[in-house]
Amino acid sequence: MIKNTKHNNGSYIIGLPQAQHKPTLHSPTVTSNLKKRSMEAISKIEIKTKANLGKRITAGFIDYAIIFFFQGIMFFFYGKHIDGGYVLSGTPFWMVVLFWAIMTIGLEQIFGTTLGNYMSDLKPVSVKNFYSHRLTIGQSIKRHLGDILDIWFFGLIGILLIKNTKHNQRLGDLWAKTIVIDTTDKEQGMK
Repeated sequence: MIKNTKHNNGSYIIGLPQAQHKPTLHSPTVTSNLKKRSMEAISKIEIKTKANLGKRITAGFIDYAIIFFFQGIMFFFYGKHIDGGYVLSGTPFWMVVLFWAIMTIGLEQIFGTTLGNYMSDLKPVSVKNFYSHRLTIGQSIKRHLGDILDIWFFGLIGILLIKNTKHNQRLGDLWAKTIVIDTTDKEQGMK
């Protein structure tokens, strides 16, 4: 239907009326509303954690006892004596690195937890993605690269951070945007 529109200066514009369109899922209005609702949902999420310090120390001890045992075997069979100690190089060195990656990052990606965390009823949870608590590969890598500093000086840095951060996070958890919850305690987690 052709519509005549009178302008302020007295002239007429002849044309078709603007099409009335229904918003689709990808229209700016719907996308904006979805983002707004998502942000409201995020702000309503409550994160509850406890230090679980005994369990976390036990879990870390189990994981790294296995890793250091494997490393010790590699040093025993393949270590080269140098002044003041032994060194691993080449394939044996990379086997230790690969074993560490499998025991930490690999198990966390496949099973959602490391062996030590599983035995201690602990599970790392992503607070970055509230639709899925599963950790991304990047989060697992960040968590366990943080282990290097977290276990330094008998774990003092990790313990201090766990006891003094809002959500009981160690350095690796802060960097990866994760929390660690006790799976047997229903009060812990994101609600």
